[in-house]
Amino acid sequence: MYTSFFRTLRSAVESADRILLTGPAGPDGDSIGAGLGLARMIELVADATVDVAGDPSPRYDDLPTIERMVRDADVTGPYDVAIVVDGDQSRLEGPVATAFGQAPIRVVIDHHRSTRGEGYDLALIDASSASTCEMIYHLMEAWDGELDKVMGTLIYAGVIFDTGGFRHSNTRPSTHRLAAKLLEAGVEADRVTTRILVERRRPGLHLMGAVLDAARFSEDGSIAIGVATQDIIQRVGASFGDVEGIVDHLIYTEGVQVGVLCVEKGAGGAKLSFRSRGLIDVAAVANSLHPTGGGHARASGVVLEGPVEAIVTRVSEVVGQALARARDA
Repeated sequence: MYTSFFRTLRSAVESADRILLTGPAGPDGDSIGAGLGLARMIELVADATVDVAGDPSPRYDDLPTIERMVRDADVTGPYDVAIVVDGDQSRLEGPVATAFGQAPIRVVIDHHRSTRGEGYDLALIDASSASTCEMIYHLMEAWDGELDKVMGTLIYAGVIFDTGGFRHSNTRPSTHRLAAKLLEAGVEADRVTTRILVERRRPGLHLMGAVLDAARFSEDGSIAIGVATQDIIQRVGASFGDVEGIVDHLIYTEGVQVGVLCVEKGAGGAKLSFRSRGLIDVAAVANSLHPTGGGHARASGVVLEGPVEAIVTRVSEVVGQALARARDA
């Protein structure tokens, strides 16, 4: 699967003049690391202009080559090849979605089992991979790239983000073996992990405090839902990137089986992040709420339209029903 895909992708990028790389709107450590890492590999084998699109939060400011990222609003086609990493095209927005849809060759590289290959000219989807960055590492090997400190740091960013610093169930022996190789390449693990997973801006700290203080518990404490409204975000001076990681504090509360973070969008509706201790599959829950929802069994997301309070009520009911079914099984 990997060998054939890497060979075909290389042929496609070698023939291209302009290439777009992007993750879903609101990119995280895995999509950012994968995009920047893939850009380095493409530029190793192809004479093409490569744009890496995304609006990363400040916690990624120290990642090498982060300065090359192009704001989503500034993306302008046409592109010969467009590649979405760590997600699918349904999660693209605005100019990025337009440019992706107009590209003659559309590609997906992802590890979410909810992603399907339909609608792409090339697709590599490996749900057994702990992160998309792990898949980019295999691409680097196939294309004879060098695992230097820069490349290692980009890959490590995705590995630690999607394993939650090696806390999640997708952490396997192979994950630690890969991490060891990255550290041997010079990755400063403590600095990268602290910056991406732990450190917060002061407004982000106030936002987290406000959301956790008002967290709502239901089903005898099995469900914890935090709500970050636009009013709260603006009041503390936070940005959208400051919400990252708050959901992990909800799920790691004693007695909680499912944690949900509901972030109100400026244009209406809300972005929902789900975490599960394993009793229920939250990717299935997210998909039941909207066809574009999905992710992993223990970590997923979806965007819903409507008033925030109505969304919270609906989500609480759906998750509660899923828990009831799991306990009766």
